[in-house]
Amino acid sequence: MDADRWWMQYVDGLIRTGILDFERIHDFKTMQMVLDVLRRRVGSPVYYTSIAEDMQVAPSTVKRYIRILESLYIIFRVVPFSRNIARSILKEAKVYFFDTGLVQGDEGIKFENMVALCLLKHAYGQVDLKGQPFSLNLEKEKEDRGP
Repeated sequence: MDADRWWMQYVDGLIRTGILDFERIHDFKTMQMVLDVLRRRVGSPVYYTSIAEDMQVAPSTVKRYIRILESLYIIFRVVPFSRNIARSILKEAKVYFFDTGLVQGDEGIKFENMVALCLLKHAYGQVDLKGQPFSLNLEKEKEDRGP
């Protein structure tokens, strides 16, 4: 019971003080619902229109809220890699949490989030150590080598 009460206060404080102070958002409940939806969809491609339809808001609102959550280091997106920029833009990113305690799902989902977080930290470390661009991306497109 105390853990549930703490959790509700934690999310409320996170959203109210962190997010509402960060950017003017008038719909606290929708922002909290976006966060809850993302907690259950860790490791899955994030479709803004699908989330927007489920919550009956505009896709641009969902996209904006996800951007805010990224800016506050609550979530991070892993975007697809492709040499064809147009193709990589069309593919959807996956969302993971910096705080693995926020992840809802089975042990496999929690493990995937932890691995993604470790890989992201490694990418950040490579940038810091080598001073070269380094990023975390989804599957590399296979090159066509012909017959």
